[in-house]
Parts: sequence; C-alpha cells; structure tokens
Amino acid sequence: MPDSKANLSIDFDLNRRDYHRKIGGKDPFLKAIGKKIAGKKVLDLTAGLGRDAVFLAQQGFDVIALERNSEIYSYLDQAKKNCMRTDLQKLNFIFFDALDFLRKENLSDICCAYYDPIFADVDKKTKNEHRKAKSRKEIVELKEIVGADYDTAEVLQALLKSGIPRIVVKRALRANILAEIKPRQSILGKSVRFDLYFF
Repeated sequence: MPDSKANLSIDFDLNRRDYHRKIGGKDPFLKAIGKKIAGKKVLDLTAGLGRDAVFLAQQGFDVIALERNSEIYSYLDQAKKNCMRTDLQKLNFIFFDALDFLRKENLSDICCAYYDPIFADVDKKTKNEHRKAKSRKEIVELKEIVGADYDTAEVLQALLKSGIPRIVVKRALRANILAEIKPRQSILGKSVRFDLYFF
C-alpha cells in the first residue's frame, strides 16, 4: 500500500454503504448509462474510489475502469484482489491515463464511456451542489491525492472523436456544460446531472 498522509480504505466486501448500493426507483445513473449490450463494455474514464464502477458491475455490466494516479490505483487493485464477491468478476481496473487510452487503444468493444472529472474550482452558482455531491471525507482525501483534472475539454473532445456511441458526463446539477459542448440530453438527479452525447 502506498505511503500517504491520506487515510483511505477501500473494501468492496465490507463497506456496504459505498460498494453495495441499492437501486431506489428509476436510478438516473443507470438510465444515463443505458442498456447492457452482449459482448460490449462500459469504460469508466475516472475510477477514483471505484464506487460507480462497482455499482455498474453489480448491475451486470462488463466494466473497464481507468485510474491515472498510481496511489489510488494501488488501493483499487488491492481491493479487487482481496474481494470475494462473484458479481465483480467482470470489473477490471487499469492504470492508464484517460486521454492516452482514448488515443491509443482499440475502443470497438466499448458501448458507453462514463466521465466524472474532479474540478479545481466551482462558481457560486454550483458551490452548494458540489458540496452536497462531494462533501464526504473520502472524496476530500481523494482530491488531495489526485488533484483536479485540467484536461477535461481535451478528454471530451477525444471522446467525441472516439467512435464510442454513448458518452455520459457527470456534472453538478446546475454546473455549466463541459467545454461549452451542448449534450444531446441531460438526466437529472437530486444534486448531479448526467449529460449525454450519443450518435
């Protein structure tokens, strides 16, 4: 485990609050991701603490989750190795930069890409939404380790050129659209929204 001042702990088996999420009604995240397609995978470009990737795997999706920070990746990798759950067998964490992956790898088996970047600053209009969505201690520690994502516009541009048929970008509920590129559709949650780009 990496030497860090952060006191992170990732346990896919024992942490039921974060890694055994239940679906309540029509889940906006699942609606945004869309239907499972046989032989196709969901690409999570920013694994972070792995919560969304684990949730998608729970629902039967075949998931590739990228993490470019070596320290966070080591936590995820160890948690996956220690995990005894059979419903996460189709979840794979990869130590890779999202932009490099989009430019270099074969994406033909990806049916949906999910992008949830960390932002350095928020304006006054969206501050409360970000506090509600990302106020927990673990998220603060994550941001202290990985910092902000300053290449968000580049990543979105690469996604739009990638040929991936469905792209989901997570934003605070009233945040500006990413890179001023208007989505085809937005699905709203309580404190976040999912902007969809599809072809």
